Amino acid sequence: MDLDISRTLQLRDRRRFLAQLAAASGAITSLALPSLAQNLAAVDPNETAIFRTAVRVVNILATVRDKTGKIIQGLTKDDFILEEQGHAQEIRYFTQQSDLPITIGLLIDVSGSLAALIEEEKTVTLEFVNAVLREQDLGFLIVFAGTVLMEQRPTSSLAELSRSIARLRFPPFGGTQIYDAVVMAADDVLKAREGRKVIIVLSDGEDNSSRASLTHAVEAAQRADSLVYTFQIGPLGPSRWERLSTETGGRYFKNGSSLPAAFSEIRKELRNQYSLGFEPKAAAAGFRSLKLSTKDKASKVQARTRYYYEP
Repeated sequence: MDLDISRTLQLRDRRRFLAQLAAASGAITSLALPSLAQNLAAVDPNETAIFRTAVRVVNILATVRDKTGKIIQGLTKDDFILEEQGHAQEIRYFTQQSDLPITIGLLIDVSGSLAALIEEEKTVTLEFVNAVLREQDLGFLIVFAGTVLMEQRPTSSLAELSRSIARLRFPPFGGTQIYDAVVMAADDVLKAREGRKVIIVLSDGEDNSSRASLTHAVEAAQRADSLVYTFQIGPLGPSRWERLSTETGGRYFKNGSSLPAAFSEIRKELRNQYSLGFEPKAAAAGFRSLKLSTKDKASKVQARTRYYYEP
């Protein structure tokens, strides 16, 4: 009998506790969501819910010059005309900012033919990275000759990158693998990164031993949304890898150009770029053409000519 009374009291206390808890929960709900019942009642059961997914945005970095070659600043979105696959595209995003994060890949030819210029290469490259890279930026170093080596993985440490540049030496093998070096930079580093992306190539000759073709290298850089600047050292004829620059929005510096002057020009461009963006229509995967110009026909726009669309 005592056991039954005890159980009765326990049940009674438990019911009282649950009733108090329910009342407290109801009070909290009525304070936090006073119109929840009304909102739910107002929902049309036949209405289709719309869920928005992330919008694909294609970014284009551009440098604009006047007919004398001077960089033009202060343009607005309305000064530009953008075409994709020959059709006009609306520029949805626009800015002229030099503080966007940047990742710069330095691709340096260390073949024996450049032995006499190695110290100048080191000095000018060190000056460049110290002038351009900031805390939020990354730099990496790839060297190439008859093979391609990642000498320094991406780092935000100027000291670490500078040490890697200072250690540059010539390997005991010949050859020139420019295209393979570009593919490594694009696929292994830049493709997965956000922000501005730049590849700078220093070499004195044509590619003669890469597995990748010139077209493969160009397309790898385009897939990675990277600009490619190429600098040809030495008295050779016109370079086929000028295409690496013109089709990616970078710039080709011909032989005979001053290496310090070339790096100075690159610095100016990186500080005065326009960033434009548009939302492409759904399409099958593949490369799509781009044409960016200004309404002032005397101006020259330096920007990439294609991008890779991936659904």
